[in-house]
Amino acid sequence: MKKVKSFLFPTLKKVFIAAFLFYSFGWIIWPSIVASLMTDWYPSGFPLAIHAIGLCIDICLEFSWLALIVDIIFWYLISATIVRAKTSAWRLLAYFVITIFGLWLVAFIMTLFSISLIF
Repeated sequence: MKKVKSFLFPTLKKVFIAAFLFYSFGWIIWPSIVASLMTDWYPSGFPLAIHAIGLCIDICLEFSWLALIVDIIFWYLISATIVRAKTSAWRLLAYFVITIFGLWLVAFIMTLFSISLIF
């Protein structure tokens, strides 16, 4: 029980990394990936969309507190794992870039699949 408690115990480093990942993936990277694929909606938040706007009638997705809380918990667990793994900055940057490319690739394949279903 002590290891789990120390693993999840909030520190300034964990909170800062979680906030950085939450903001960068939720409001910069994921919306940019979605916009680059020419979709008609623009989400905020990742892995769950907290809010989305677009060409749908008024608002595509209303603000969701549950999605916000799940996103914060998700990114905090990721940051706690990063801090515990004690990876170097270069390796962390490489994982970050690979993850962004992977997300774009998944979104691109999903877009192609949805286009092929239309035709």
